[in-house]
Amino acid sequence: RHGHIQPPAALARALASAIAIGSGGSAGREGAIMHAGAAIGSAIGQALRLNDRRTVTLLAAGAAGGLAATFGAPLAGIMFGLEVVVVGFGLQAFGALVVAAAVATVVSRSLIGQTPAFSVPIYDPGSPWELLLYAGLGLAAVVAARLFVSLLMGVERSLAGWRVPDAVRLALAGLAVGIIGYM
Repeated sequence: RHGHIQPPAALARALASAIAIGSGGSAGREGAIMHAGAAIGSAIGQALRLNDRRTVTLLAAGAAGGLAATFGAPLAGIMFGLEVVVVGFGLQAFGALVVAAAVATVVSRSLIGQTPAFSVPIYDPGSPWELLLYAGLGLAAVVAARLFVSLLMGVERSLAGWRVPDAVRLALAGLAVGIIGYM
């Protein structure tokens, strides 16, 4: 929507994320904080009456800053903003995302400390030949991901023609997830 996030939608998303996370739901903190950052960027762009391209850049900078602050990973925030939000590479967008991610990381680390978001144990491979197994695992993951995306798109296409109320569609989706969980 050309970088325009309406305040009620941002507030509803933040509230829903807080309820889901607070009640033990499977939602992660990254989605909520990235959406909040994106909404702030969008609000600033709209308040300053910037053009769509600049508003999208601010939205991406907010999302990148949120991701960088949450995980202490400024490069991940920058790449996410460029790949998912901006969908392209421009020096203006890149510069804004770098500044946003760097500032967010510094502020986050000054407030919550240097502890990493995830502790990764030290791994000592037994043999260099293990790398071949990892390469095979990578190829298998590519095939599995491709099959998953194809299946997901196929299900979406087949359900697109259904003429049922949204409540029924959501109930059926919940039932399907419940069956999968039970299995």
